Amino acid sequence: MDGTVLYRLFHQGLADYLWTRHAGDDPQQTERALLTRLLAGIGHRNGEPGRWADAEPYLLRHAAEHAIQADYVDELLADGGFLVHAEPDAVAACLYAADSARARSTATVYRASVDRHAPLDAAGRRDMLAVDACRVGAPHVLAALAAVSDLPPMQWRPRWVTADDSAALRHLMTGHTGAIYNAFVVELDGTPLAVTSASDRTVRVWDLRNGRELSVVTDPDGSGYAMATAGADGTLMALIGLDTGGVHVWDLLNGRLIRTLTGGGTVSSVAVTSHADRLIALGGGDEGFVYIWDLGNGELLRTLEGGRGQIQALAVGAVDGRTVVIGGSYDGWVSVWDLADGSRVHAMTDGNGWIGALATGDLRGRPVAVSGSSAGPVTVWDLVDGRQVYSFTDHAGDVAGVATGTVAGHAVAVSAGSDATVRLWDLDAGTPMGVLIGHDNRVNAVATGEIGGEPVVVSGGLDSTTRVWNVAGDGATPDGHVGWVYAVATGGPIGRPVAVSAGSDAQIRVWDLGNGQLIFTLGGHDRAVWSLATGTLHNRPVLASGGDDGTLRLWDLGTGDLIHAFAANRERITATAIAQVGGEPVVISGRENGEISIWRRADERPLRSIATDSAVTAMAAVTIDGRPMLVTGHRDGPLRVLDLADGRQLRTFGSHAGTLVIATAVLAGIPVVVTVGDMAVVEVWSLTDGRLVDTVEHRDTWVHALVAREIAGRPVVLTAGNDGQLHVWDITTRALLDVVTLPGAVYAATALAGDTLTVLAGFDRHVGVVEINLPGRA
Repeated sequence: MDGTVLYRLFHQGLADYLWTRHAGDDPQQTERALLTRLLAGIGHRNGEPGRWADAEPYLLRHAAEHAIQADYVDELLADGGFLVHAEPDAVAACLYAADSARARSTATVYRASVDRHAPLDAAGRRDMLAVDACRVGAPHVLAALAAVSDLPPMQWRPRWVTADDSAALRHLMTGHTGAIYNAFVVELDGTPLAVTSASDRTVRVWDLRNGRELSVVTDPDGSGYAMATAGADGTLMALIGLDTGGVHVWDLLNGRLIRTLTGGGTVSSVAVTSHADRLIALGGGDEGFVYIWDLGNGELLRTLEGGRGQIQALAVGAVDGRTVVIGGSYDGWVSVWDLADGSRVHAMTDGNGWIGALATGDLRGRPVAVSGSSAGPVTVWDLVDGRQVYSFTDHAGDVAGVATGTVAGHAVAVSAGSDATVRLWDLDAGTPMGVLIGHDNRVNAVATGEIGGEPVVVSGGLDSTTRVWNVAGDGATPDGHVGWVYAVATGGPIGRPVAVSAGSDAQIRVWDLGNGQLIFTLGGHDRAVWSLATGTLHNRPVLASGGDDGTLRLWDLGTGDLIHAFAANRERITATAIAQVGGEPVVISGRENGEISIWRRADERPLRSIATDSAVTAMAAVTIDGRPMLVTGHRDGPLRVLDLADGRQLRTFGSHAGTLVIATAVLAGIPVVVTVGDMAVVEVWSLTDGRLVDTVEHRDTWVHALVAREIAGRPVVLTAGNDGQLHVWDITTRALLDVVTLPGAVYAATALAGDTLTVLAGFDRHVGVVEINLPGRA
């Protein structure tokens, strides 16, 4: 028992008393009087933060709801204890009511990672909110979090975190338990609604004004992949395609199955239109067929033929006063039919794979269709003559959803896909407008609409969340990565240290290490970059990079110029290093096939290649007793120590079946390599004699990043991985010194020079520097 029922009875009694005593008063004032009494019990009054750790479960769940009714949301959001202790769903539900600039900023901070808060304890939420406050630029939230008195003081602080477009996120709605495949925006009786369907076989209706779920319909026979909406006579309908053939028509607000449309085959896409004074349902099927039903009586009116392959997307438009049906097929063709007579008007293809999404719009007075394909382009077609108008190619992967709308008087297209981004395109100018970042996985569906006259985009995807974005701004693309960050490094000219990051978006970004400002972006790789290494080349600060495209590139970190692109290889580069051999700088690459290559600056062929029998996962160049050496980790088998001068293997050691990541350091005067394998055990090995120095039992999660440092004479190791937590260990005592929770999986980290443990980390799409103040020794 959590006391909820008992507390609810007390609350009801108090409410009845106050409502009786204040009968005839302003309901808002009465609600505020009730909330004031409830909050007084935890000491929240006159701007003083409450003792939320002592709050009853009812208050943690319902204070936000009362605050909405009492016009007290701004005051509640100023209380750091409320932000970290109250139930995340309850806090999220009141954010739309934030009024003051400060409260709206706090709402932006909370929304930034709201879907990650639920499983965390209060300390973890405080950590995550601190990072999000830093990247949003909300120092007042950091101050409110520091004032939470019922948690131990924070022993760390974020110095800077790359910013993103979190301010554009208006709502984040959860409820679906499967991948979302469809999203629509409709207006019913003046209320803007979003309708979404997912692989959990549910259709959900959301109030776009506040993000609240209004209804849920479950169709056990529906596929979840094909859905469309229609409104008529105050009824909101959903049309759901069936794997067995036909379409179910549901009354969404009353949860009633209206009818089943039969007579067609398997339906993989659905659309609705009005034609000849009646509602028409369309279903795209196999073999290029499109089935046409009268939605009023369920009669199958016609089957359109001549499409090519399974019709995976449907849209409806108008050309010269005629209603046309547009179908996108699995074999990459976009077909256009005249709905009235069933004749095919156009068949169009750009040769870029199957068509997974379609929408129609208007471009300078001419009707157009927008398609998304498996090869990535968003293509705009003129529906009058069938010609291709534009092809937008910024998505890194297939495009699964498209929509059209208007922003600031401009016709726009919106697209979403497997790169987890939502992108906006100015159709009038034929140029990109911006990118919306926040989904954790591919985005399958987008829709456009308005809330109070302001344009919004609704998106949903594999992460089961529905997001509502404000898009009335300037559409600027944020400086940060639009894909996952896989590698980080530090380096740069004397007096101007820089942080470097790279990842799945194939871009390398160079940041001012002091303040996190973007200096420049290095382009050249055309696929994900997995590894970075910094060093010097004849007194020039340089960067080596490698990744999925098999190319090794050397850059000048002072100017951003490409110094040399070494001969390409089809095998992925998984690790890089820079070293000095015989007084000459060399660049080293490790590949998926186990090959290790050593290159001089302008070599067309490697100076030396070393074959190993397992994929290289990590490498580090070290000097031991004046000899240049290379430590390599491998997917299978032990660590290897190689002599860089002659390529000889000097030693193998390690108990891991395979090594995921390594870090080298000098701890307690001993040069060591720290390793983690798939058993989540941290091992410290001496590089001088190959003995095992120490181990730390980690935790059951994948570790992607290691940092080893000696801080004030204490040897420490930092581990980070899928759970987004930085764990700091004292290697000597095996004690866990601190845990810092970041809002996303950590794939890369490195330590900065200095007397404190200061770490540059890449997590999800973000890069940041955090300073951890370690407790003194006992």
